[in-house]
Amino acid sequence: MNTLPTSPARQRIAESPSTLPFLGALAAMGALTMDIYMPAIPTMAAELGVAIVKVNNTISSFLIGYAIGQFFGGLLSDQVGRKRIGLTGLGIYVAACLLVVAAPNIEAITWLRAIQALGVGFSSVACLALVRDIYDPAVLGRRLATVTVIMLAAPLLAPAAGTLLMSIGWRSIFVAKAIYGTVMGLWWALAFPETHAGRWRNLNLLTIFRQCVAVLSRQVDGRRLPSRLVMALGFSASVMMVYLTNSAFLYMQTLGLGPKSFAMVFAFGVTGFIGGALIARRFLTLQSAARLMRHALACQLVVATLLLVLVIGGRAMVWNVLPCIFLLLAMQGIISPSGSAQYLQHFSKLAGSAAAVQMTAVYSAGGLFGWVSGLLYDGSLVPMTAVMLICSVMANAIARPALRQP
Repeated sequence: MNTLPTSPARQRIAESPSTLPFLGALAAMGALTMDIYMPAIPTMAAELGVAIVKVNNTISSFLIGYAIGQFFGGLLSDQVGRKRIGLTGLGIYVAACLLVVAAPNIEAITWLRAIQALGVGFSSVACLALVRDIYDPAVLGRRLATVTVIMLAAPLLAPAAGTLLMSIGWRSIFVAKAIYGTVMGLWWALAFPETHAGRWRNLNLLTIFRQCVAVLSRQVDGRRLPSRLVMALGFSASVMMVYLTNSAFLYMQTLGLGPKSFAMVFAFGVTGFIGGALIARRFLTLQSAARLMRHALACQLVVATLLLVLVIGGRAMVWNVLPCIFLLLAMQGIISPSGSAQYLQHFSKLAGSAAAVQMTAVYSAGGLFGWVSGLLYDGSLVPMTAVMLICSVMANAIARPALRQP
């Protein structure tokens, strides 16, 4: 297996025109897997004879499985190697996608979605560690923002692709996912080198947890800034995750849109995230990261409050809900790379473990709060928007001390 041990080799892969497209396409797998079947959720519920909230729960099971995959995948990649873990994850992902095609009921699909997420979690967290392996801290934030912009083609296009595939049947969506995973596996295996050498015999479960403790206990200027940043990123991302979990219910069941209109408004919201990531790409440096994150978190809080007020006041309509969603996602497009850049700069040898902790926090929190919003389901948008606001409040409260100058 090819490795990337020397600085000249590292520079060559960093400057290769195929590197960022590969990283973006790999990072996009999580969003693609989540978003492409959202237009099919009402159809799946009707065909399987269950309430829509049952199908929404498959999104929460995906997020929780994704968090577990991110946790173990990142930690294992520091011992075994990024490429080995990534390709193993892609194999699990493809197998689970094909099993969903034959699944007889929603319970089986819910479990298979968690297994599917476990596999894509392995490859996605290895991707984040790859970025840290390849690029120096001085350009890390901008490269993360570039990968984010490329990645966001998936949620932008996925609902439209899912709508088209529904004409064949919703199960064809999972066949398409399996094909995508196979292509990514072949690309990685044949064209992209190992960036962090390791061997299966290096595997040690005790070391895995020691790595996790080392990441969580890392102090900067006498403060545990990395762990605070991770918690803030988890809560802020949960604002978006709760929206994603409930987006089909929000647009199609409550606001009365059809699958095609849903794909359009969902894509419009994603352009907000892209706009935020482009702003980060343009202005993000290690010096500006804390300021950008602080302002974006504050704006997220204001918009989440406004959205809840609209819902409680009975004034929630497409024309005023959609701009709020656009702004919430735009702020997350700034928060994610600016927070990640601040966090990952403190790790080099443990980049995989650091990425594992970060992504586990993001997706476990997202899955948990998405499940809570479903548990509180009362047929209205109040539980969804209230949980989103709570997550934003927590993100601001936790991040403020971490974003102060020492």
